[in-house]
Amino acid sequence: MPKLKDTKDGYSLIPIGEYKVELSNIEKKPSGAGNDCYYWRYEILSGEHQGRILLDTTSLVESSLWKLKKMLKGLCSEEKYLELKELDVDGGHFYGEMQLLKGKQFKVSVTHREWPKGSGEMRANISNYMPAVSVDDELKGEIDDESDTDSVPF
Repeated sequence: MPKLKDTKDGYSLIPIGEYKVELSNIEKKPSGAGNDCYYWRYEILSGEHQGRILLDTTSLVESSLWKLKKMLKGLCSEEKYLELKELDVDGGHFYGEMQLLKGKQFKVSVTHREWPKGSGEMRANISNYMPAVSVDDELKGEIDDESDTDSVPF
C-alpha cells in the first residue's frame, strides 16, 4: 500500500523532448466553454518518465480543427487521412474511428506552455505527432521490438 512519505512533493513537468507513448483513452465531451472536444490520454512507454501521463485536447470548433488535422496527418497513413478528412468530426463514425487508435503507439514531441495563460504555471504541451517508427529510425535500422502492426495506427 502506498504511503504519503513515499510520494513526491507535487507535479513535476515532463521535460521537452520526444517520447514513445500509447494512447490509453480518448473521450468526446464539452469543454468548460461548452464546445465539443476530444480529450486524449497518453502513457509514456519508456525511459526515465515511463508510466507518466500526457494529456491533450483537440477542440471541434471549426477555427481550432487545425490541431486535429495536424495530429491525424502525423498518426495516420495518407490513405486513412484522406478518408477521415471527409467525415464530419462531430459525428459518431468519426468518433468510432478515433476509438480505433486506443492502444496504438506513437511518438510525440513535448514542449512547454503557460497554462492557464497569465498564471505563470508551465504545462507539458504535445507539439507534434509521429508514427512510433519514424523514417529516420528505419533508415538507421532501429526498429522497435513490437511488430509493425502494433506501431502503425492504420
